[in-house]
Amino acid sequence: MFYLLAAILCSACVSIVMRWSKEQVQQPTALLVVNYLTCTICALCFCTSFAMDGASFACGGIMGILLVAGLALLQYNIRIYGVIVSSLYTRLGVIVPILCSIVLFYETPVWTQCLGIFSALLSIFYLNHQKEQQAVGISLLVLLLANGTCDAMNKVFEAIGDPLYNGQFLLIAFGSAWLLTICWTLKRKEKITKKEIFFGLLIGVPNYFSSRFLLYSLQEVQAVIAYPTYSVLTIIVITIFGLWLWHEQMTKKTVLGMIGILFSILLMNV
Repeated sequence: MFYLLAAILCSACVSIVMRWSKEQVQQPTALLVVNYLTCTICALCFCTSFAMDGASFACGGIMGILLVAGLALLQYNIRIYGVIVSSLYTRLGVIVPILCSIVLFYETPVWTQCLGIFSALLSIFYLNHQKEQQAVGISLLVLLLANGTCDAMNKVFEAIGDPLYNGQFLLIAFGSAWLLTICWTLKRKEKITKKEIFFGLLIGVPNYFSSRFLLYSLQEVQAVIAYPTYSVLTIIVITIFGLWLWHEQMTKKTVLGMIGILFSILLMNV
């Protein structure tokens, strides 16, 4: 369980630092460049085996695209909804890898996990059933899908890849994300300043290790258990910091929806 707990702390750290950088960083895409450069350097340091391995290249390349999409969507939604709600949807993406494990890898869920998935879908509908926010609320659902699919790539590689190339898989994923953000930054003509470097480093290190530790934890714990545990504890940590440090306000509707989602994730963990 050590790797799973370490992944939870690192994942929470990414959202907390992202929220901290909200008022400090003026060039959000440049921040992503530094973040993924840091992740790539970390991955290179821990990569001990190199080979033309099809699984690591395919899964890593897809994950790289999803990493950029997920972090960019997290930035966007934090500015609109705050760190608590945005991180809630990020972690609710657990539905995707659980369904992936059930459909693709025949990991059979118990009835409580099925009930948890159904409850989570109801909670999402409840939180988004507000006509004046419908257009904006789509960004939260896209955030959920992007991060959920990204997490699922860890499971896909764990199932079809060779553990010998775990380091190469992460190197390709973060290297691809870095190249994409460079192109994006050049297109937007953003400059990298000291603040982008500072916050990019603070986000990059835990961002890399959250993926590395999660990948290791999947070798010890079933995905239908690891992903819900990872999600619910990360949400709790982020919520505590959001209320304590930034005094984020939550409406009655958000609180009820959050309770429903936490309950859903707990059911998926039974």
